Amino acid sequence: MLNPVVKSLLLASLAVSFYACAKDPNHKPVLDQGALSSVSVALFDKRIQIGNFLIHFQGETAESFQLVINHNELSRNWRTSPGKAFLSAARTDWTMEEFAGAFIEKESNVQACREQTLSSVSHSSQAGQLLIEGQISCGSEQSDYRLFLIAKGEQRLQMQLYFDDPAINRSDIYFHHSSEDAVFGFGEQYDRFDFNGERVPVLVSEQGLSRGRQPLTFFLNFFANNAGGFWYNSYAPVPFFMSSTLQSLVVEDTAFSVFDFRPKSHFSVSVYDSSLNLSLLFADSPLAIITEYTGISGRMRALPDWIHDGAVLGIQGGTKKVEGIVDQLLAAGTELSAVWIQDWQGQRETFFGRRLWWNWELDEYRYPDFENFRHKLAEQGIRLMGYINPFLVDAALKGDYKRNLFQEAKQAGYLLHFESGAPVFISQGSFKAYMLDLTNPQAGQWIKAVIKDELLARGFSGWMADFGEAMPFNVHLHSGESGANFHNSYPVVWAKLNREAIEEVGQGDDAVFFMRSAFTKSPAYSTLFWLGDQSTTWDAHDGIKSSVTGLLSGGLSGFSFNHSDVGGYFSLNAPFALSPHRSPELLKRWIELGAFQTIMRTHEGLLPDKNAQVYSDPELIEYFARFTRVHKAWQFYRKTLINEAAEKGWPVLRHPFLHYPDEKNFWRLSHQQYLIGSELWFAPVLDPGQDAVSILLPQGNWIHAFSGKRYQSEGLAQAIEIPAPLGSPALLYREGSEVGKLFRENLQQLSVIETTP
Repeated sequence: MLNPVVKSLLLASLAVSFYACAKDPNHKPVLDQGALSSVSVALFDKRIQIGNFLIHFQGETAESFQLVINHNELSRNWRTSPGKAFLSAARTDWTMEEFAGAFIEKESNVQACREQTLSSVSHSSQAGQLLIEGQISCGSEQSDYRLFLIAKGEQRLQMQLYFDDPAINRSDIYFHHSSEDAVFGFGEQYDRFDFNGERVPVLVSEQGLSRGRQPLTFFLNFFANNAGGFWYNSYAPVPFFMSSTLQSLVVEDTAFSVFDFRPKSHFSVSVYDSSLNLSLLFADSPLAIITEYTGISGRMRALPDWIHDGAVLGIQGGTKKVEGIVDQLLAAGTELSAVWIQDWQGQRETFFGRRLWWNWELDEYRYPDFENFRHKLAEQGIRLMGYINPFLVDAALKGDYKRNLFQEAKQAGYLLHFESGAPVFISQGSFKAYMLDLTNPQAGQWIKAVIKDELLARGFSGWMADFGEAMPFNVHLHSGESGANFHNSYPVVWAKLNREAIEEVGQGDDAVFFMRSAFTKSPAYSTLFWLGDQSTTWDAHDGIKSSVTGLLSGGLSGFSFNHSDVGGYFSLNAPFALSPHRSPELLKRWIELGAFQTIMRTHEGLLPDKNAQVYSDPELIEYFARFTRVHKAWQFYRKTLINEAAEKGWPVLRHPFLHYPDEKNFWRLSHQQYLIGSELWFAPVLDPGQDAVSILLPQGNWIHAFSGKRYQSEGLAQAIEIPAPLGSPALLYREGSEVGKLFRENLQQLSVIETTP
């Protein structure tokens, strides 16, 4: 019999979990796909060639009519459901309620426009363009629409939809879809890799603090304005996917959009605007689709060599503490490329833990004699990295300052404000922060000058360019555009300004800034991404497992260079282990994971004194030092992959689907294993007390890089059990691989493993 108290707690937890799920604002009804009520007889079984695409208006009655799009050279097509409307719209009252960067979608008074007619088609072969015209019915009223199909090169067909009714503020399009197909993409998604059967909203937002791990998520959502988040919340979503059948689509609008794969026979794409702009992408492999997609999103430039020379050590506390810990780590044989001091501008204590002073000037009390401090690190071969974000706080509250950047920006009119003229502030729990209006060119020039003067001129080689997701919808922007349409663009412009700052001082090929918030075109500007604020836990909602899923979904979506905080970030001093602190075991496994990411960067976390650190004791120091050398051992291959990414858009870390799209056993994987390039296979240990992993490997012989043991795979029907005790993770390569052999030789030369007799 269970103890009554324990039983009560369990029942309460179950009730809380049920309530939390029931209150998920993403639980919306499926759109009712209307009928094709009328089709011009002239369109029956009509075929039109535009560029490399054959547009077939198939059927001889409205009830059987469907639009079919074929590619001349590929054996796959897009088609609509027979007899069903493939366009619809709505007049709707909708908004996004914001609190601390978290958003809740609200929609009411929906007047749906469902029934569709097709009245005419015209085309220009020379322009590679086709125009479909007709009407949709909104009750007793009708609205004209125009749907343009435009050939954009050989593998991309753009579709531009416009409704004439200015009251329409949601545009929908439908395509056939099989419930058997897997669906991948949508930017950094932390909770799952396959989205078939899901409704996927695409909005840049705070990812949430626990994201479904109960009962903490319930308490944070209920008592802290949805701070716990939901599975679909993401700092860096993009309206792009590819399916297991290699269908791929990207919405090129910046407005809020929703993809709904819940119906069995079709899916819908909704853009909350009176128009819709998307592209269908055609290619013969997942990697080729990524190349086509990144031609739209932009590709990341190759990283400079210095960032590969070792780990980036995240540390705070001032000159004396930083120098002491760096000396300890170097004495243990740690390979360091940079020290990341996010508290360079000062630190404050808050209810949630240690936060920073967002007034972007050096705190000389914390870092006295900064030049000598920087030079000493440089003599040790270590760069300095800092921190900045597009928020400002009133420095008068801090007391010790030379410039009050908040007051400067406020007086110049650079802050976001409401129609009333009142500045917009975003609650940070224990303090208020004010965002810059990045649609104001003068505000952009001003913050670039701050970056140049306060970071680059002081010798920082890079920084975390944090935030970018919190801009409310109900703001008055300098440009005059709506907050709803600019919200997703805010992190893109923030990235662009950071990029311009380093370019304008001649450090475009040397400085590295990394961002968590992003949208479709962020890769064109940002030099590096990181996954945001994972919890210091083992779970798949927001812990170490979620970071792997985020890496792989993001990599498939154009974020070629990405990484997580080694050790995670978020924890609370909460009762009943609602938010566990980072244990030494979790930190060690995250160190192993970090060694096999593009960048290996540590973070002390929100509560540094409560969490195990890479410098906490001699054992952790030695462990961290060893795996910085592991990270350096595949530096040669990492540089090759980074150059490949800059050219083709391919990610460094790859879900197995990208190389083995026909292997259904890979489709169900999310965090269990991944490929580094095409040569190295890694299955991280992501559970406490575990000393072995199961990995699916193609047929052949495989070598464990750390032990040298040989394994034989008969194929993907059955996973292979691989020992993976602490210090010997399951990194394998195919027997005969030159990359694998050189990696193992480097492990020996760097004293990670013993030299083979």
